[in-house]
Amino acid sequence: MEESERKIKYARITVYAFFAIIIASIVIYTLNEIRIKKMVLNNYKTTIAYVEDVGVVGIESNVFLTYSYIVNNVKYERTIQAPYEFEDCCEPKTNKCCTAKYWVIYSINKPDKSLINLTIDLQGIKNPIFPESLDYFN
Repeated sequence: MEESERKIKYARITVYAFFAIIIASIVIYTLNEIRIKKMVLNNYKTTIAYVEDVGVVGIESNVFLTYSYIVNNVKYERTIQAPYEFEDCCEPKTNKCCTAKYWVIYSINKPDKSLINLTIDLQGIKNPIFPESLDYFN
């Protein structure tokens, strides 16, 4: 086998390995998110979460939102991929959601596992009523 053929073969193997790692990472992440959702939905309590931070990452401008909530005087945080309408909400000019509050459900057995409902901003609502459906908790 010629030197150039070996280099091409090595390059192909490297590219295949790279894509295999990316696909495996996506599958593992997705399965973990499904596991968390099932765990929380099986046995949960409710509380209110506060938006801590929103950031944009990567070439595709993926929006990530970090929220926090308190259970038994312990503060928990979780970062999730958020809808694009949250992209600029924590900018100094707008700051429209960094003070937002949302419903959260968390696992009674593992309070660090939670789901948030980003469809209803509870800011300014006295005695908010918990949603009838869990459809929008992610």
